[in-house]
Parts: sequence; structure tokens; C-alpha cells
Amino acid sequence: MTPADLEAWAKAYPACDVPGELSRAAEWILANPKKGVKSNYRRFLVNWLSRAQDRGGSTPSVRPADLTVQRERRVGANRYQASPEEQARMKAMVDYREKLALARMPEIEEARARHDTPAWEKINREIEQATIDHFRGKEAQP
Repeated sequence: MTPADLEAWAKAYPACDVPGELSRAAEWILANPKKGVKSNYRRFLVNWLSRAQDRGGSTPSVRPADLTVQRERRVGANRYQASPEEQARMKAMVDYREKLALARMPEIEEARARHDTPAWEKINREIEQATIDHFRGKEAQP
């Protein structure tokens, strides 16, 4: 690897901490000696960085640390518990979405009766988008 490689990878995978990911890849190779023998290390590293980018990258978040801690309190093996503020916001979003769906229920029932899945899915997407637009940039009041 040359400095030019590192520079190119940093541009190609902006969400990744390239030196950190390369260290993780090297540790993975040491921990998996049977799988770690590669005929093309460049391809291995590009695939590694691509997967890291697809998973959201490894660059530290710009969110405040306390919000990150609140958001990522572990509840179970792979589950997280939302903070009370986030729970209130989610409940408000669900309530708003249900209100929109009830208002469009005649259209939804008609589409279902006709077995018109594209029409029903279109209505559902419109309701989702209206909910997102309503809450984007707003703090929901419980």
C-alpha cells in the first residue's frame, strides 16, 4: 500500500476511517489464519472498505456523546432502548400516521377490494411521506 492508495481509498470511502479499517482488517487476518491467506490483498482490502462503507462507515458520529449513549443503551442481545424523548416522538409519529390512514381509509379499502396492490402501496407511501414531512425538523410534543 502506498500513500496514494490511502488517499484514493479515503476519497472513495468517505464514511470510513481508512487507517482504522486497515488495522481491523489486519487483525482479522491474524485472528483467522486459515482464511487470512489472500492471493489479492488489494481486492480483499477494497471489499473490506466497501462493506464498512455500506454498514455506515467507521468515522465517529457528529452527534453529541450523551445522545449517542441514550440512543444505544442495550436492552437485549441486539436491541436498543430509546430514550423517553425518542419514545414520545415515535408515539406521536405513529398516532399522526394512524390519523392520516383513517382519513384515507375509504381509498385504502377500495384498493384492497379491487386487489389493486400498486394503488394501496401508493397510498401507503403517500401517508409515510406525509408523516415524515410533518415531523422532519420538528420536535414532537408527547
